[in-house]
Amino acid sequence: MADIFPPVIVEGDPNALDSFAACVTAVLRSWGGDVPYEFVEGLSGMAFSPIRNDGEDCVGWKMDGCNEQRVDFLGKCLGFRVERVERAGEDAWLDGYKRPEDLPPEPAAYFARLHEALRAGDTVVCRTWPAWSVLLDWQDDILHLPFATMPRFDKVVASIYPPCKTRLAFVLSQRAPEISRQQAITQAIAFGYLAASGELSCDTGGVLFGGAIFDTMIENTGMQYLCPSCKENGCMGRSFKRIHDGQRASIHFLTGARDYVRGQAGWDALDGAILAYSEMCDISSKYLDWQALRARHDLPEFRSEIAHACAMEKALQARAAQYVRELGSALEEIG
Repeated sequence: MADIFPPVIVEGDPNALDSFAACVTAVLRSWGGDVPYEFVEGLSGMAFSPIRNDGEDCVGWKMDGCNEQRVDFLGKCLGFRVERVERAGEDAWLDGYKRPEDLPPEPAAYFARLHEALRAGDTVVCRTWPAWSVLLDWQDDILHLPFATMPRFDKVVASIYPPCKTRLAFVLSQRAPEISRQQAITQAIAFGYLAASGELSCDTGGVLFGGAIFDTMIENTGMQYLCPSCKENGCMGRSFKRIHDGQRASIHFLTGARDYVRGQAGWDALDGAILAYSEMCDISSKYLDWQALRARHDLPEFRSEIAHACAMEKALQARAAQYVRELGSALEEIG
């Protein structure tokens, strides 16, 4: 008989939100916490910059990657211990799998650790695709482990890359936060500058931050299709949604950080950052209903409009990064 575990419900638009931050938010909520998604996204640093993942060909899915890199920091801020669980090896065993005894040593150890964690009352977040997921329960049929993921993405995840195919998971165990809210805000802003400026890119392989995604989108306006890989135009709509959500989350996070800022220099930097992200948000908001614009996708004037909008976004991203840097310096002085 399957073990029963507390329910986890992941919420939000799957084409807009960062699925890893959404899963962490859902886990905290299942533990009785009340932490907004925007605060989690801000703490992770991912709110401060759009992502360009060169490991993905589709312009819409280039917006996802490396969003789990600050999970240990999130745990220290929000109250959970993190254990990283990984496996290597080939997946040929999936074709002939019928019972747990059929598992080769590598996946057997991996899934045994996840099962053990769930039985202990811990929570498991795993890197499924195209969105992260949270394991809900356990059963001997590894191929059909129950999970929660972004709304409307459950069938997609189940068919493409469900928990049985994952090679990375995080076991989250509740504990008291290790650092104060002031320290959390200060460290998040410092890391946020690295993301916003693009300096983080050198540490993340094929994942680029700063204005990199805008360069790709501008380049694509000169192609036959706005998404050359998929040979269609609709994918860029997802890019705008992901970009807009990050900008929205950054404004929310920075507004909430005001109580932890001291001195005129800090307030000026904070206001400057919020203004820059707000201006970016205003631009991206014009392209959220991408389907309503489908009749214009091939028009030269629309392509020029998109290229101009992305160039403005890139310039504002650089301005926002400078203000975030100044804000970080002001927070560091507070200590």
